[in-house]
Amino acid sequence: MDATPRLTEAQSDETATRVVQEVRARGRLANYRPLVRNLPVWLRQHGLGQTMAYLQARGAGRADSPYLMMYAQLGEWLRERLGLPPGDVLAALTRADSRIYLLASEEASALALALRRAMAREDASPGTSGGSTIPPEVE
Repeated sequence: MDATPRLTEAQSDETATRVVQEVRARGRLANYRPLVRNLPVWLRQHGLGQTMAYLQARGAGRADSPYLMMYAQLGEWLRERLGLPPGDVLAALTRADSRIYLLASEEASALALALRRAMAREDASPGTSGGSTIPPEVE
């Protein structure tokens, strides 16, 4: 768990785009969109630990919950980027020292911003619902 090399914005965006495509394939994009919009704010206001705990609790054990999807995606990202042990990332972070927690917070914020950019690209691409309220036949 040494210092993690900084990813370029393009590398973060590639991961975020893959995540958004996976959520779209599961048919949960409309429910996932508000979480992507709010994630950077939650991380800033409440911190990584509280945000992860909220996502986990709000998911209430439902596998199709967008909250649990985001929790799992953040966990996978942090395990890959920081070399955290397998299993529950929140538990691993509570056992890690403050230096690792700080790195994890930075990494989570970077992914949150990349997810926002990926969602904006998804919304702007033709053929997606994009949150538009205009019926497709009128557009």
